[in-house]
Amino acid sequence: MPKPLLLVLAVILIVCIDFRLYGQKIDTTYNRKIKEYTTDAKFLPASVLDLVEDGRVPSPLKHFGTIIGAPGVMHRTAEIYGYYKKLAETSPLISIKQVGTTE
Repeated sequence: MPKPLLLVLAVILIVCIDFRLYGQKIDTTYNRKIKEYTTDAKFLPASVLDLVEDGRVPSPLKHFGTIIGAPGVMHRTAEIYGYYKKLAETSPLISIKQVGTTE
């Protein structure tokens, strides 16, 4: 097979690869629960839809066993701070600095 033909075939193959295979995986369970528990579309901006799943950084669902804002569930401040600390430990993009205390 001539080299130009091989080159053309290689380019076609590269173009045809589905690059979505290399994208971030969507956390469908968390997203489904957000949609289920949201009472009004005004409270559901597009920025919170299609949250991604990361095997290294825990989602609130993995950390608390439920999503934030689930009906009948109230997380205490210490629990939320614990989650923030876990995020800071697992992600290089997050850091925590205490600037004061609350009651």
